[in-house]
Amino acid sequence: MKSQKLAPTMVFEVQVTGENGASAFISTFNRYVTRTLQMNGDQAPATATGVWWVPETNEFHYVPTYFEKKDGQWFAVMKRQGASVYTVINRPVSLGDVQGHWAKASIELLASKLIIQGRSQDAFAPDASITRAEVAALLVRALGLTPSTETSPFSDIAGGWYEQAVNTAYRAGLVNGYEDGTFRPDRSVTREELVQMVVGAMTYMDTKPADKAGLTGMADEQDIAGWALDAVHAAAAKGIVDARFIGKVGQDPFGDYLVLSLRADGERDFLFFRAPAADMLLHADEIEAQWLEDAAVYHFGSVSLIAEPCRSATLDAVRRARELGALVSYDPNVRLALWPGAEAARAEILAQLPLADVVKVSEEEIEFLLGVDATTGAQQLLQRGPKVIVITLGAEGCRVVTARQDVVVPGQPAVAVDTTGAGDSFVGGMLYQLAALGATPANIVDALGEAGVIERVFAFANRVGAVTITRRGAIPALPTLAEVQ
Repeated sequence: MKSQKLAPTMVFEVQVTGENGASAFISTFNRYVTRTLQMNGDQAPATATGVWWVPETNEFHYVPTYFEKKDGQWFAVMKRQGASVYTVINRPVSLGDVQGHWAKASIELLASKLIIQGRSQDAFAPDASITRAEVAALLVRALGLTPSTETSPFSDIAGGWYEQAVNTAYRAGLVNGYEDGTFRPDRSVTREELVQMVVGAMTYMDTKPADKAGLTGMADEQDIAGWALDAVHAAAAKGIVDARFIGKVGQDPFGDYLVLSLRADGERDFLFFRAPAADMLLHADEIEAQWLEDAAVYHFGSVSLIAEPCRSATLDAVRRARELGALVSYDPNVRLALWPGAEAARAEILAQLPLADVVKVSEEEIEFLLGVDATTGAQQLLQRGPKVIVITLGAEGCRVVTARQDVVVPGQPAVAVDTTGAGDSFVGGMLYQLAALGATPANIVDALGEAGVIERVFAFANRVGAVTITRRGAIPALPTLAEVQ
């Protein structure tokens, strides 16, 4: 390995002597132990890496390390559960097939730190799927774990390059197998599995992801949505999973001051500008492919359908998201003052219904769009293509209608201070739950058909909306996960 040594070599050993005079060296511990190395120079490059020496394989492995400067001198603070030989190296890595890729900096940084490896010496395959075995190996390296020599519990990993890594990850509680005794190492990892593994790693490092009991345990594997829900909650609390907003700002007070600015006397100054506002000028080619490639859910509303080029950009993104397997959510969100006329609004909103899997709509919007009551309207909307119709009922909660169910989920009592953003926050809570459920266009009706699932998903969404209306503003009023739970 070609690298630059940035710190002296430290031999860390622990010897225990008993009352009878006998002594033994302890090579592994059940907790992380900190050791600190003083760096040689006056810099700590971004690619500086704490490492430990593995004599069995004659190679360096990564050690979880952070760098701090005290009194003008840099130190490497290293944490690991074992004794060994430690030092700090610098080995910048450049991979040919990530040049120009949006993830280039992160990929090459992690490769430089010995955490990730390419598919070959000069190739990483950044857009390829990642397997369960690859994730297990990545986490073992990232945590600096000592390779396990115990017998593997899985019947299908013997002899593979990943055998020791998977076994080590299993012993650390990071991964689990299937009921038939297999691990299926070459199977592409699902989003739910990946989040569960990462949360497992956080727990192993004693990083508490959320103040919610049970986050560190595995749920019944036959109820995939159940265990995914806790893992996604924990990951979201740490900002590991997130959502993306696709929009555009212009060179005006909206863009310069993000809509709201304060005068010297503290009073707020608002500017409303629509024709043409920057969001109306969004073009399809401005929506990058990677924004959609890993999206579990794509949500859009009718306001972005009012004018070109934003209309075409929105619909193009919807179609791309559908092709990638994302669940598509649609909020008609009728705002007649923004449309050229009521008929134009009605025709455009109805025309896009076949693109959606989930439609959120109010009773008033059903009457405007179809001229019928909510019960009849829900069935007519289902006939146009969506699989789930969610009718908001204000303080009364919501009504969820599928081809198999028609369920009213009661609202959460709240004293309304400002209802701005109530519908949007409800949708956000709903989509958060559906993503955690692992809902897809193919399985959403079945997933919501499981006992208690509709009640759990939409009671959560109702609580998000209820908390929002107790505070002023739209964005500032949005609650945290802890406030909703």
